[in-house]
Amino acid sequence: MAQNAQPSFYESNPEYATLIFTAQDARKELIRALTGELDKSLERVGDPDYERYGRPSDEVYLSGYLCALQRVWAYEEEHPDEARRCKALFSSEMGLEG
Repeated sequence: MAQNAQPSFYESNPEYATLIFTAQDARKELIRALTGELDKSLERVGDPDYERYGRPSDEVYLSGYLCALQRVWAYEEEHPDEARRCKALFSSEMGLEG
């Protein structure tokens, strides 16, 4: 990071950033499960656990996503000012309107 550069979203608050990124990843996996993309991928690539036990249900992916969101919301409730600051930084990095 340059001397006068503003820290990235992750550098600014690794704990909150990890919660956000985990929720985003869980959302992507839920979408893959619901659209059938996950099944196609598992069949194409092959996975011993998939072949032996089958794919986890959509509810498992939904539960994972909701748990990740709950952790984000709990952090935001406990640290509202920090969450607001990080959201603004994240939005500016991603070019989003906040």
